[in-house]
Amino acid sequence: MIKKRVFIADDSPFIRQALKKMLSKHGIEVLGTAANGEEAVSRVLQLNPDLLLLDLEMPKLDGFSVIRILMKIFPLPIIVFSSKSSAENVFKAMELGAIDFIPKPVEKASHKIFETEEEIIRKIQWASLTDIKKKLMNHTHIDIKAKEGFVLLPKVKRIYPSEEEKAPSRIVMIGASTGGPTEITQLLSQLPYELDIAILIAQHMPYGFTKPFAERLNKYSSLNVKEGESRELVKRGNAYITPGGYHMEVFSVENRYRLRLLRKEPDDKYVPSIDVLFKSGAKVFGERAMGILLTGMGTDGIEGMKFIRDMGGVTIAESEETSILYGMPKSALEKNVAQMALPLYEIPSVIIKWASSGIKKESS
Repeated sequence: MIKKRVFIADDSPFIRQALKKMLSKHGIEVLGTAANGEEAVSRVLQLNPDLLLLDLEMPKLDGFSVIRILMKIFPLPIIVFSSKSSAENVFKAMELGAIDFIPKPVEKASHKIFETEEEIIRKIQWASLTDIKKKLMNHTHIDIKAKEGFVLLPKVKRIYPSEEEKAPSRIVMIGASTGGPTEITQLLSQLPYELDIAILIAQHMPYGFTKPFAERLNKYSSLNVKEGESRELVKRGNAYITPGGYHMEVFSVENRYRLRLLRKEPDDKYVPSIDVLFKSGAKVFGERAMGILLTGMGTDGIEGMKFIRDMGGVTIAESEETSILYGMPKSALEKNVAQMALPLYEIPSVIIKWASSGIKKESS
């Protein structure tokens, strides 16, 4: 495997040295470090690294400005390394072009940073498995909105009192990992409230970030988006995000659909689990279930997609054209559990057509 070349930008001398030591131990070359945003931009342009590990809060030029500048003149994979207190900022950074984030265990200098070693190394290695830089240069994932002439704007919610408690006739389940937050935001922003569906989402994300993620999604979607709660009633026109640190299932009781949260186990590889969500939805909704597997590495969602397909449901894998990390979708196609491979910008129209045909069929 070709040795990865990484640049580190963080205003903490301790963090810079700790990360340099950590990466070097795993055979990852650290080309250099920067203590402020201006230096980071200058050195990245000079050194041409494969990946930038970036703090958001830096002097002279903050992390957001660094991302904006580099995405315009020198696109490269950027992983944000930030504290939990700035969860909203993390999602803003990802909308600007960062591909992933890693939460700092603490804001101040501490050896707790080494608790993130496994995650940092894994995400850098995953980034090396695909030609992300080429994808970014072609603007195939950050310019999806422009490709469709679409502008991401806050949505006005419409309330239909008589349907507030109505159960959905169909369920759409979405699974994603690295690069998922931006793609899910784009996808949900293009779906109308009137569809007779509910949406359940499993995005690989740590505890403390899923609630701000749901709140941000809610701003840009006509649907009502929230973090899922145990025993919560599943309603049409709503989207539910699996809380970080948990797995989520849907189950049926007294002709209604509810959510169930399961605590993660120490040996769980993927949290939240896409497989757990997909399997539960397939059992409850059968042919009225749709499973969508978006960007990310690993094998989570493959078993769940097979379950959905075996139960007569619809399965979609994001195509390589728009997938920032073409791992999970590729596996779904290779295992023949995905019936369709579609670029991100085509998926909303397929959901609308599928949901609308279901409404017509049931009313005829």
